[in-house]
Amino acid sequence: MATTNHYTANEWNLIDQMQRDTEAWLRSVRDGGAWDQLPNEANRSFFPIAMRASMGVQALLRGAIGAHYFTSVDAYKDWRTTYPVLVYSVSPVFGGKPRIDYAYDVHCARTLRSTTTGIDTVMSIALGLIEKRLMEAGELDIADFYSPRRAHDIVKAVRIRQPKMLLSLLRSDETVVMATVQLIAMAAQLRDAGTRRDADLKAAASAYVKTIHRKLRNFFQGLDLTAIAPELLAQTINSVRAAIESAAALAQEPGTPDPLDQAA
Repeated sequence: MATTNHYTANEWNLIDQMQRDTEAWLRSVRDGGAWDQLPNEANRSFFPIAMRASMGVQALLRGAIGAHYFTSVDAYKDWRTTYPVLVYSVSPVFGGKPRIDYAYDVHCARTLRSTTTGIDTVMSIALGLIEKRLMEAGELDIADFYSPRRAHDIVKAVRIRQPKMLLSLLRSDETVVMATVQLIAMAAQLRDAGTRRDADLKAAASAYVKTIHRKLRNFFQGLDLTAIAPELLAQTINSVRAAIESAAALAQEPGTPDPLDQAA
């Protein structure tokens, strides 16, 4: 990382803890047990497992940006910036179609339409909560910019007039998701290689931690989300475990459709 000398003591403590926790998970996968069922990246069953982790990470990021960006009512005063953040926070997570991607492709012309279609209702609900908060704070003039009746116009405005801001958020989202997928793939790879060298685990963990920390530190216009890094790792591990258990349970039921042929 280019500016490591600027990190605070708390940041270094967080990075060190993330490194240890990530290494611990990689070591548990390497040592087998329940993680023996984690397929490698070349196996077709890898995609739905990694996709489940991706969807969990995407959902966590959407919830986190709302909680961290709007800690103060002052944040709502610059609606030109807050509107894209709101749209991102209520946008649907990427669900794995086509089955070659794990996150929205920011270079695809359909992405803006996919992330802003059908969200007027959920946006209206979110705006209602914001309007109530602003009115209770005495910010009546600002509250009008967040009236639920503006839901459709806000979504449309972000898609047409502020696409770069929304795409910036989706690009950060994609970076975190792909680091997550690569971690899962590396876990299976190290296990299959039968490596016993701790240096290999450290290198794999470091690649994940550095990427995650660097992106969370400036997720959007200086917004720091590094505090959620441990939660992201826990979400990833739990999602992978749940996906493996679900696949194993389905495999034991006669006549059950192949989960790989269903939507991730």
